[in-house]
Amino acid sequence: MQNRSLQKKPLYPIEAVDNALRLLQLLRDGGRLRLKDAAAELGVAPSTAHRLLAMLVYRGFAVQDESKCYVPGEAMGAGPAGLGWTRLLRSVAQPHLEILSERVNETVNLMVRVGTKVRFLSTVEGSRTLRVGDRQGSVMSADKASGGKAILAELDPGMVRKLFSSSSAEIGGDTIPEDDYPAFVRELETIRRNGFAANFEGTEEG
Repeated sequence: MQNRSLQKKPLYPIEAVDNALRLLQLLRDGGRLRLKDAAAELGVAPSTAHRLLAMLVYRGFAVQDESKCYVPGEAMGAGPAGLGWTRLLRSVAQPHLEILSERVNETVNLMVRVGTKVRFLSTVEGSRTLRVGDRQGSVMSADKASGGKAILAELDPGMVRKLFSSSSAEIGGDTIPEDDYPAFVRELETIRRNGFAANFEGTEEG
């Protein structure tokens, strides 16, 4: 069964809950978060960000290190990406994402690969009425998302094989059946040759 990991945004989102979940995503993807950066990301006052982070600490999803920065706590189900430079990457890439989105009038995403998954670090939405929505913070199987496939196509085939036959892939539900693997290899070869990847309902229907 294919992974349908994307969900539609609720009609009546609860802002405080959404902000707390966004903080969890920032901790997971960056591994470290300062109070002022948390406030800036959410567009709220530092006091508001502090209260949200205090609740995450209380529930075990975050802890403060010796420099008073917040890092993932034991209750964090998905481990951090271990990429402390993700904030810098987002900052450097953002102007280019905006230019690209304006040029092609489509939604543009920045993502990184973590094992057999890809994590969306930033999104710039296109202006079309029918468009891909904001996926910042989403985690998908790399072999399903188009960006993930493009990243995998750049890897050594032996490394790809090792990734998708690992115990981590099995735990994450990303193991590719042996009968399907040759077709996956051919798809990566095509992507490598053409210079782009496509996603035909690999992550969501329609």
